Amino acid sequence: MVVQRHALSYPEPSVPLLCFKLPRNVAWLVGLIGYALANGLYGAALQLGPFALLASVFTTLLVFNMIFARLLLGEELTQPRIAGSLLVCLGVALITVATPSGVKTDFTPSDGEELFSRPAGAIYMCVLLLGVLGSVLPMCWYERRYPISHIREARAGAEPAAAPELPASSAGRVVGILDTIPVEARTVSASPPTTPSTSASSAQHAAAPGSAWEAHAADAAKPAPPPLSPLPEAPRLPPAHLDLLMGLIYPGSLGLDEGICHLTMKLTISMLAHCSEEDACLNAVVLFSTILWASASVATLWWMRTVFQRYEITQALPVEYGSVNIASICSGLIFYGEGKYMDAWQLALVIVGIFVIAAGIQSSRVRSLPCACNQLPSRFAKRCTDDPGVTAASAAPGA
Repeated sequence: MVVQRHALSYPEPSVPLLCFKLPRNVAWLVGLIGYALANGLYGAALQLGPFALLASVFTTLLVFNMIFARLLLGEELTQPRIAGSLLVCLGVALITVATPSGVKTDFTPSDGEELFSRPAGAIYMCVLLLGVLGSVLPMCWYERRYPISHIREARAGAEPAAAPELPASSAGRVVGILDTIPVEARTVSASPPTTPSTSASSAQHAAAPGSAWEAHAADAAKPAPPPLSPLPEAPRLPPAHLDLLMGLIYPGSLGLDEGICHLTMKLTISMLAHCSEEDACLNAVVLFSTILWASASVATLWWMRTVFQRYEITQALPVEYGSVNIASICSGLIFYGEGKYMDAWQLALVIVGIFVIAAGIQSSRVRSLPCACNQLPSRFAKRCTDDPGVTAASAAPGA
């Protein structure tokens, strides 16, 4: 994750990585290969334990990535982001404690047919797919409306480009026309009505060869200069409420996509390992699960590049892996039916853990933690807010 973010956010096309300078896409591919290897190990581990437990353990990478993002990329670890990550880890710990024993981990093609034919499993899979596909349209609109390059320019205070200048030939033509027009003709004034004598005098002046009027008429007959190109659109930032909403949709939809990938990866690997026993390797469920796994994996490439090009690791990761963990736990309980192996207290603890993770996701997205600044000494009050100008006096009610 950190390598991918480094490759996508580095300002120059050549990205320094270890002792080398690599093209941006090559450096991003290196990070992607590391991510793929980690998921391969995770897929092997899924065959050895309950889905909810292993998904919770997998989420501990949130802590390591936050530390690496701080040390290697210099990203800011704000209090809300730290608090949100700790809450996600606390929810994971509660779910780990509540994990039951004796959960089924091997699945044959016949078991896969049963899982997909259960109403709860089929409805849950449709909800996951609709959640992921439904986020594509607003993300594509947001990318088109507020490109990442415009947002970076606007945040950096970039000035809009200057208006294009007239060509030298056109500018000279305009000046020449003005020089040939008499001064009295350039000035608009409230002159008295024209008399027959003045009209005749004007006609004689216009008819005189080589007069200024004749030169003006000849120059006016020349082709007009090419039209000016429109001014480029100034960079703009999205509204605060829209930015907050998309900050949830982007990494949250990535987490749901990874949740589908993990669910189908566990089932597909297990069915392929046992399909020869039933001579059912070309079973429709095996093929459907394999195609869904491959499709979700390919979609993850676009999602990760889009998310980490726009958002920092410390900002996106708590939302992403909170969503992954919630989706994986629900997959274990609803799709794989691991809830039937749990006692009442275990099921209650898992539900509490899900709400704690959701609270961690929300906490990581706020600007600052709530704090009673008016009750603190002035030298500590500034720590309650991101605005360094807020003091205990200004934060007090009625200030």
